[in-house]
Amino acid sequence: MRRVPALTVCMILCVGSLRPTNPAMPVRSGPNATPTQAGTVETGTGIPFEDIAQPKPGTWPTYHGRLSGNRFSPLDQINGSNVDRLAPRWMFTIHGAPRDLQMTPVVAGGVMYVTSVNEAFALDAGSGREIWHYRRPRTPGLAGDAASGINRGVALLGDRVFMVTDNAHVIALHRATGQLLWDAEMGDSRQNYGATSAPLVINDLVISGVSGGDEGVRGFVDAFRAASGVHVWRFWTVPARGEPGSETWIGRAIEHGCAATWLTGTYDPDSRLLYWPTGNPCPDYNGAERKGDNLYSDSVLALDPDTGTLKWHYQFTPHDLHDWDATETPMLVDRRAIRQEHHVGERHRPRRSSQAAAGQRADRGRPARLSRGRGSHQLAVDGVQPGHEFFLPVRR
Repeated sequence: MRRVPALTVCMILCVGSLRPTNPAMPVRSGPNATPTQAGTVETGTGIPFEDIAQPKPGTWPTYHGRLSGNRFSPLDQINGSNVDRLAPRWMFTIHGAPRDLQMTPVVAGGVMYVTSVNEAFALDAGSGREIWHYRRPRTPGLAGDAASGINRGVALLGDRVFMVTDNAHVIALHRATGQLLWDAEMGDSRQNYGATSAPLVINDLVISGVSGGDEGVRGFVDAFRAASGVHVWRFWTVPARGEPGSETWIGRAIEHGCAATWLTGTYDPDSRLLYWPTGNPCPDYNGAERKGDNLYSDSVLALDPDTGTLKWHYQFTPHDLHDWDATETPMLVDRRAIRQEHHVGERHRPRRSSQAAAGQRADRGRPARLSRGRGSHQLAVDGVQPGHEFFLPVRR
């Protein structure tokens, strides 16, 4: 008999420190959800964008906790004086999950939302009790990360919960019942498109990227209207032939250049800029058919969230031959700078305005190879401006 894996979500709290949830209205399972005993939690009338931009104490309303990406919580109930007394309060098992869980639990109104591939659960955050469960079958014949069953979580807005599916769809569920409200396709999974990341909500838009960055897709970021699922804009991370940036792709690889967008971006409400990281170019390790810098692979993009228009970009690894994705979180650290811990070992701090790292001029701010020795690789940056940090030894 084949054993079915069962993975566990575990919420850890100081023993005796849990405060009860604030009951408000009954909830039930949606028509396509697993039946569960009805209960009461604070679902409220909806989560406004203001509560996402300025999270209330005790909530974690987005994948990063805050739109800035810094994952900081101001709560101090758990501190140095009691951390040694932490103990499990409850555990919730996700039966049949195909692999380790990579999602970040999202919490609002006393409800915790967790996911595995193609399924979402709403749990009473105080007790772990299941409120509703949405599930759809996995898609056969997928390639890459989407085929392995990765899902990184949900986004919230109003009365809706948003998540991606393995075959590159964005869906909206009712926050109180789990009922499917709309379903929008981003890419054709038969062309190796998938989706694994948590969406990002900005104002009334739901924004998501795609996976497939080792399987020859052409990457993009998509935006949909939260209420209806209507497609609003798309930014392609590999330009089409003849478009600006296409001159950085010399050869045939531009047709399937990858630069996938498989991790959630961040947002600066002051400058009204959306920051989204991109992955490696394809083929990963062979640059013969993609001579040039291969924009906008291995980059952070600054986009207008209303239109998807590119305001500026910074490319960390021009003409990447090592599969060095730049999909680490672009974290906003102050009013002038973003910090991104690049997994090549670089620490980048480009300025947030379009006048600094803007457009990455050819004579300034460009990573360049310094040396390659046994077991290490180093990069430097020509013409580093104030507001940048690049300190680099890389272990390979």
